[in-house]
Amino acid sequence: IAAVAAVLLIIMFFIMKTIQNRRRMETNKLRIMQLRMEAVRNRISPHFVFNVLNNKIVHSGNAEADELMRLSKLIRANLDMSCRLDVSLAEELDFVKQYVEVERPLVDGNFEFKLEVAPDIDLDKVHVPSMFVQILVENALVHGLRGWEGEKRLQVKVERRQNGMTSISVIDNGPGFDIRSTGKVLSQTIAMINERNRSKMTFSMRNLKGEDGKVLGCESSFCIPDEINLSI
Repeated sequence: IAAVAAVLLIIMFFIMKTIQNRRRMETNKLRIMQLRMEAVRNRISPHFVFNVLNNKIVHSGNAEADELMRLSKLIRANLDMSCRLDVSLAEELDFVKQYVEVERPLVDGNFEFKLEVAPDIDLDKVHVPSMFVQILVENALVHGLRGWEGEKRLQVKVERRQNGMTSISVIDNGPGFDIRSTGKVLSQTIAMINERNRSKMTFSMRNLKGEDGKVLGCESSFCIPDEINLSI
């Protein structure tokens, strides 16, 4: 009788554990759906945007038409990527390059953008949460370099770690960030992903300082394991 009772307890334990896991997954799905719905509510109709852009392109000079065409392609790529939970690092970096070119005229003064990818990384095989790198680049441009005096440098660096992880860093030479109020969305998303994976993503942000303690810029980076499930 005691043995039967023990077996029943073990079975009940696993049943309760399964129910808890299912509830947690359903809660995560609900949170993501709520975020998606909020994004939809705040988004202007894409058809309206493209109609306006196409009309402007037709009636613009060559230089302005080229600029509007880049913006149109960026919006189309953004709509495609925002509907996907994860993308290849190749797709993400291609989108980042398009984004930087559209933002370039808004960054006054001397601006240099550099993308460095380690030769041992296959960008098509590494997958990342959609828009992660773009968010870090946008923060660096909008809150760091735009309006910053003097030379402005922005670097995206992709490296291979020995522990089976790929590191993606965004580095700028701006005034630095208030670390307490930046990266909240990324940290929450990573926490949700890590809940259902044994191998964990990591995220860090730090202000770069000289020997005299003066802020020289900011570095934001995340590491993603080779074996990780980014789907819901």
